[in-house]
Amino acid sequence: MKYERQQLFIAGKRHSTPETFLSVDPSCNKPLAEICKADKSTIHAAVEAGKRAFPSWSATPPIERSRILLRAVALLRQRNDELARVETHDTGKPFSETSTVDIVTGAD
Repeated sequence: MKYERQQLFIAGKRHSTPETFLSVDPSCNKPLAEICKADKSTIHAAVEAGKRAFPSWSATPPIERSRILLRAVALLRQRNDELARVETHDTGKPFSETSTVDIVTGAD
């Protein structure tokens, strides 16, 4: 299986960088995806995006933050098998583990 080039995701937008690294499936030593490597400018952009988002997030009532986080949990659970397959390709772990432990504990 091969995945498309993976860009960085900062402040709701995709960012490409000239430098990349290759993710390799450890079970067969074949390339999985070319992944953009964060450089100083993209790290700075991510930190600044977090700083800009913090006032709004911290002012959001806890019940609303809870709803947002619970929606994220629901999405992880809905896409469990799809995400587990990606994790299996990336790490070489058996699907029986990634589908019942890795994604589930992330959602928990």
